[in-house]
Amino acid sequence: MQSATALALGRLFAIKRTIMLSAIVIRAEEPMPLAATLATLVAGAVEGALREVVVAGEISAEVRRVADHAGCRVETLIALADSAAALKGDWVLVVPAGERLGAGWVDLAAGHVALAPTEAGRFPGTQPRAGWRRWFGRAEGALLVPKAHLAAHLRARRSLDGLGRGLRTRALRER
Repeated sequence: MQSATALALGRLFAIKRTIMLSAIVIRAEEPMPLAATLATLVAGAVEGALREVVVAGEISAEVRRVADHAGCRVETLIALADSAAALKGDWVLVVPAGERLGAGWVDLAAGHVALAPTEAGRFPGTQPRAGWRRWFGRAEGALLVPKAHLAAHLRARRSLDGLGRGLRTRALRER
């Protein structure tokens, strides 16, 4: 007879094999923060959970070169609004450039998708906030949302900055 822990781990590994995520990197204004974020996404690609990465927004030639070398697709926000429903993943991880996801982010995402399929998940932010924002509010972090919510949000021509507003959101942290 298997223990409850072994059964739970078995279910988690089965979920990780079936989870399909797309990642959208936003605010990629400089190549180094983009490279740092892409480096943390590698774990998702290795485990087979991350199917594609899109760098969204108006970007410089240097940032485009980094995105191209990493195999990312580059789209403007307007083009992304038209193609959001065609993203490969059922869930979308929206990550500001420069954010570094923790080593266990794939497990956290898989567990969240299995346990809270209608809620967004927010990974804690790692980037210091600029200006007066460093004293008020919390660091932004990455947001995991269902693809349907992202598509509806973008179809309404709303900014990705307000994507989490109006959604029930669960904090995703390693314990």
